[in-house]
Amino acid sequence: MALLVIAFLVPGSSAIGFPDLLGNWTGMESWYGAVDGSARQTENESLNITITDQNGRLFAGHLSYRSANGTEIVEGFAGAIGLDNKTFYISEFNEGYDLGTIISEDEIELVYLVDGKMAEATLSTLHRIKA
Repeated sequence: MALLVIAFLVPGSSAIGFPDLLGNWTGMESWYGAVDGSARQTENESLNITITDQNGRLFAGHLSYRSANGTEIVEGFAGAIGLDNKTFYISEFNEGYDLGTIISEDEIELVYLVDGKMAEATLSTLHRIKA
């Protein structure tokens, strides 16, 4: 009985105990990374994420953003929600990883990381778009 009560108290949790991330999410991101041997920063760039499939704690979808030259980039990903039902992890199909935190049923934060010569870090706060 206590487990059922806890499942309903966790924000964004379904009756079977995991957050529902399905849907469209949008927000702003700030980026810091290596460009031509030096560091560059951008702020308040748009990011859109669509989570199209979720099976328990596993999910998949795609994200889109504009590159520095204005081209729209669309990239697929697969992800998993941690046992705490607050953290999640995304592996992007092109490159990089996102470490996520579920802030509420309709708000998430992502930290995107790429290592190596073209290292970068991005912070994003996203909100679910209600239909």
